[in-house]
Amino acid sequence: MSTPPITVLIVDDHAVVRQGLRALLLTAEGIEVVGEATDGREAIAEVERLNPDVTLMDVVLPHIDGPAAIRAILQRDPEARIVALSGYDIDERILGALRAGALGYLSKSSSREALLEAIRQVARGRASLPADLTRRLLTHLKPQTPNEALSDREVEILRQISKGLSNRQTAEQLNISEGTVRTHVSNILAKLGAENRVEATLFALRDGLTTLDECLAS
Repeated sequence: MSTPPITVLIVDDHAVVRQGLRALLLTAEGIEVVGEATDGREAIAEVERLNPDVTLMDVVLPHIDGPAAIRAILQRDPEARIVALSGYDIDERILGALRAGALGYLSKSSSREALLEAIRQVARGRASLPADLTRRLLTHLKPQTPNEALSDREVEILRQISKGLSNRQTAEQLNISEGTVRTHVSNILAKLGAENRVEATLFALRDGLTTLDECLAS
């Protein structure tokens, strides 16, 4: 029995970008473009209508910008998986998209291989953190002191989060209950002032609690 393709929605206000992304994905094995949207309002409606496995979303959109559209989509469907796209250098717009809940980010000039890898990673529920962009992104994180110091156990769990492990997988790795992991994750996010697991990973990278090699190796 064959595995269903990963369905993808492309969101960008420039037709040439949408056409280019569609062309890049046209012959990709196991990936199917199921729709396009041209602005944030349309993106929200199309995600609800099509329920794609992955949405590729420009961070700069008319009417409703990318981060606001991402937040609205995730309020309706917390399981939606979104990759933020930017034609600009790393800046606050990408950070805004990640804080809103995007699982990954890419430059529009990224290679086809990087695009396919990001789609496949995010479709599995894992963050996609391109090494070159992440290094630059870290310089844009504002200095921040945690509300409280993380315990040794919380640091251990944060490292598992950074590898893209789910709560269940983390529980298995550390031989603790899934409920205990959920409690620790909530405490970690609160202490770091992070909106979600991806932002927590960026803080862990910035503060030397994990490395890009560890994040990308799993």
